[in-house]
Amino acid sequence: MGGFKLRFNPQRKIAIDLAGGIGNQFFRYFAGLVVAEKLNAPLRVYFTELDRSHSQFNSRITDLSTDLQVEYKTPIKGLRSFFVRVVSFLTYKFRVVEYCRDKVMGIYKESGQDLQHEIEAIERLYRRFPYPRTIHLRGHFQDLNYFHYAKEVRLPQVKAFSEIVPLEPLKVSKVLDIDKKICLVHVRRGDFKNHKSDIGLLDSEYYRRAMSLFVRKHANSHFLVISDDIAECKKLLPIEFQSISTFSEESQLMNPAELLQKSIAFKSFILSNSTYSLWIALLAKDPSTVIYPSPYNLDLDVSVRSFPQDWIAVQSSFLS
Repeated sequence: MGGFKLRFNPQRKIAIDLAGGIGNQFFRYFAGLVVAEKLNAPLRVYFTELDRSHSQFNSRITDLSTDLQVEYKTPIKGLRSFFVRVVSFLTYKFRVVEYCRDKVMGIYKESGQDLQHEIEAIERLYRRFPYPRTIHLRGHFQDLNYFHYAKEVRLPQVKAFSEIVPLEPLKVSKVLDIDKKICLVHVRRGDFKNHKSDIGLLDSEYYRRAMSLFVRKHANSHFLVISDDIAECKKLLPIEFQSISTFSEESQLMNPAELLQKSIAFKSFILSNSTYSLWIALLAKDPSTVIYPSPYNLDLDVSVRSFPQDWIAVQSSFLS
């Protein structure tokens, strides 16, 4: 009669969920990458599917890198599904239940500290023996230092993203002089418009300030406007700049990954309060001018932070 053999796998992992659109996926991916590198641990990356009605449903950073290994969560069924719903309800009602669940499952919630202190806090949880074997990172992790650190140390897994090849840029104008200083202007509506209570919609005044600043710096300017709602852009953007603007109708029909690849070919940017905007500017090669709204209102418990010093902050204003 064979004896009972205890199996124990000492290999521990860091896991992170790439939820949301491409912008959020990038932030979480780089956070997971840096934490795993710092702790010398394997990284498990997986997607949480957006609802099909969501405007960013087909956003996938895997469209930009065939080297990225991502798992898809399988739907929870049966008794386990019922148990998960009960626990979710109890964690919503009682903080002590949430605390116990996080301890048992190894969930680390982003605290908003700087990168070094955040990693030290994760490490304390990671080193705890013997369980849990996997530490699940929860949060937006929208600290640009994760990306800057990954670029600096040239992590092998980042190579595919650092070498994204821009597609042929979006067309600006058939009659545009080649000596024009072109600035890409991103206007985010879509899901932002449908959730006004959650995320502020930038109004015309922000874009007037940003476009005026760019024109003062570059007299021979032209703006290429991209958006998921071009019709609204034509109403929103200041009338005095529309004669030197081209509205890209094709941008609202493109897969977000393809649009990003085309957009990073430009050198000057006016960003919206969207993480997608941020990654256009971050992935662009040697951008000359980046203008962004401040405060960067995304209604998050932990705000976007660590903007590059050479980027230009313009006071943001929002639709009421």
